[in-house]
Amino acid sequence: MPAGVTLDGRLVDIHRWATAFARSTTAVGRTLRSINDFSPGWGGRQPMAAAIYDMQTDLFSLATRVERAFIEDGGAFAPGQGWDLPPDHPLAPLAEPWEGIPTFQAVVLPAFFRAAGRGAALRIFEGGGVCGFATAFSAAVDAAVELSTP
Repeated sequence: MPAGVTLDGRLVDIHRWATAFARSTTAVGRTLRSINDFSPGWGGRQPMAAAIYDMQTDLFSLATRVERAFIEDGGAFAPGQGWDLPPDHPLAPLAEPWEGIPTFQAVVLPAFFRAAGRGAALRIFEGGGVCGFATAFSAAVDAAVELSTP
């Protein structure tokens, strides 16, 4: 950050959790590359279960902070419509990835866990499903930082 520029403490906290989510997503990838048993239920066995748990914990810690910041600033969520935020809200870029959490949970992760082999799982992981979701949050945080700095 340039000298004299300070960010909203909530954005700093959101940045910290987005970084944690990116790191734990990377750890899921490392774990995926290290396991050999892709029989049914592979995602629920160690060491993958622990890696997924850490990633989920970081995701929901991040999501909670985004949601809390939106609500504190007068935002409201309407199912099917998304977040209604005050005009020019500096955290607005975070709305889209936040709104993508249900799809990530209900579509992407189950497909990932149904993958019948490392190759199939890597295609879902690297092909946008898992990594793409983490990248979307990181890009949204970067955009929010840009909107928050003069």
